[in-house]
Amino acid sequence: MTYGGYITFCIPHVLGLFYFCICQLGLSEHYPLSQEDSHELQKRSGKAYNLNAMNEILLDISRKPELQEHLFVSKAKFICYMTKAYREEGREVDKANSPTLGIITETGQFGHSLIKT
Repeated sequence: MTYGGYITFCIPHVLGLFYFCICQLGLSEHYPLSQEDSHELQKRSGKAYNLNAMNEILLDISRKPELQEHLFVSKAKFICYMTKAYREEGREVDKANSPTLGIITETGQFGHSLIKT
């Protein structure tokens, strides 16, 4: 049963029924990344993207229709998923970290930064 984005499970218990909720969040609901998340993702992925670049990449990924159905039941699962995404990311770290440049568009050109720092 779902209720307002939460999935509710009913588990029988010795003294009656026990209810608990698991909140499943999508990619866009994890935006913006915190500084701590950014450091953890840098360590795990081996990529030195700065916080602004990581947030822009997360926004770009979250806008893809085929990935909008991805839901994560915990922050750990999200971090694991994004670690793999950043490892496979094709953007050059130096260009992505530039303060004047933003997300690579479909034509391969950089746009203006969408996130103000």
